[in-house]
Amino acid sequence: CIRDRGTRDKVPALFVVAPEHVGQTTSAKPSLFYFVDRVPDASIRVEFTLLDEESIEPLVQKVLPTPKRAGVHRIRLADYGVQLDPGAEYEWSVALVLDPKERSKDIVATSWIDRVPQSPELKSRIAAEGASASVYADAGLWYDAIGALSDQIDSDPGNVQLAEQRADLLRQVGLDEIAKGAVQ
Repeated sequence: CIRDRGTRDKVPALFVVAPEHVGQTTSAKPSLFYFVDRVPDASIRVEFTLLDEESIEPLVQKVLPTPKRAGVHRIRLADYGVQLDPGAEYEWSVALVLDPKERSKDIVATSWIDRVPQSPELKSRIAAEGASASVYADAGLWYDAIGALSDQIDSDPGNVQLAEQRADLLRQVGLDEIAKGAVQ
């Protein structure tokens, strides 16, 4: 996250909730996550962009609802009618658009995602243990792990133990600053 001195007090810190390397998923329509440390001012537009390796035009470029709270927020690719192809890498970003007429002032956080096939070992482990965050994390499937854990949090938002588990998962990939704000 990068902020100008002049915007530090007005603009929230923005991070994608992703590892530093290309994160993997087995899902054609995974959820992606971003974090803001405070609610953006109503004048700030939040924009999501998804690009593939081949196309010039974005697969998705949409204005997101302005977050009503600080913390982790979900972007469901299924909501945008887009599907990730196996073996392709995709760049995704979230931007805080401070001035639509001067896009060079945008605050942008970016990451990469790669869809991989489900291994036979993973299939058998899911059959035996269920599709849990720990099963996906053990398989190195970042987006599936954070998605599964976030689904549990959505089902039981007051469960502090689940929030702590997500914070631990974030710390494991070096997202310490997000982990501090993810337990709410």
